[in-house]
Amino acid sequence: SARSAAAAMRRSGSGTCRASWWQDSGIPVVQGDELWIRATGTWGDSVGSVGPDGRSSQIVSGPCEGIPQEDCFPLPGYPIDLLVGRVGETGIAFRIGSGAAGVIAGATGNLQLVINDRRDILWDNFGSLDVVVTVCRP
Repeated sequence: SARSAAAAMRRSGSGTCRASWWQDSGIPVVQGDELWIRATGTWGDSVGSVGPDGRSSQIVSGPCEGIPQEDCFPLPGYPIDLLVGRVGETGIAFRIGSGAAGVIAGATGNLQLVINDRRDILWDNFGSLDVVVTVCRP
C-alpha cells in the first residue's frame, strides 16, 4: 500500500482455525480495510497432512456435482486444503494460504476462515492452523 503505516489504524488479532467449515475469527473488518494475514501449522484429511497452502498437486477443478454449491469447495481453481478467507457470512472467498498481504476487504463483517474442502467430507479432517491477522483502516 502506498499510504504510510502511521496514517492507518491498525488492529491485530490471532487465533486457531480448525480443519472444519467456515469459522468466525471474531475480527471485525470494514469494507476498504487492508488485511495482512499469516498462518502456520498443519491440518489435513485422510490423504495426509499439509500446511496452510494446501495440496499444490490437487487443484479444485470446478463445481461439485450432486451437492449444493454452498457445500462445495469454497475456492475452486485453488489447492485442496488451502486456507481460505471471506469477510462476513456472504462475502467472496479469497486465498490466504500461509500468507496474504494487502487484501482489500470488499465487504463489512467479521473475518471468516475455512479449509478448501467439501462440506460433506469434513469428517476425515484433522489439525489446526495458527492465524495472525492485522487489519489496517485508512
